[in-house]
Amino acid sequence: MAGEILGHIECDGCGQNAGIKKISNSPLLYLHCKKCGMDRRSGAALQAKWQAAIDSPQSLDTAQDPTENQGGVEWSPSRETHTNKHVSNPEFIPASEDENAENPEPITGRNILTGVAVFLGFLGMALKSIRR
Repeated sequence: MAGEILGHIECDGCGQNAGIKKISNSPLLYLHCKKCGMDRRSGAALQAKWQAAIDSPQSLDTAQDPTENQGGVEWSPSRETHTNKHVSNPEFIPASEDENAENPEPITGRNILTGVAVFLGFLGMALKSIRR
């Protein structure tokens, strides 16, 4: 069944426990780590490694509950887990956190009129090509 965890293995990216699942309507497997995301590589060696982990009797027995490591609190994304730690730019401030962020171009009647004209132009070309 698709989406069902067939086994567990250590994630190559972060070292945490990751679930091995099967792609629906396909013989391929994929890895899902709560921290790193999905790994859908289809190489023969990697698929064999994941299949061996599924076939291993310890695969589901040694799987840890991800809530155990965090004192019973479920993992959720945070600012720390979704930051590029390799590049530091102290001058970069996301627009959502900048108090002085302004809309660079206010919406005016001319902008709306231009958008409507472009839309009608494309619609006219589409209808003309259908008639032929």
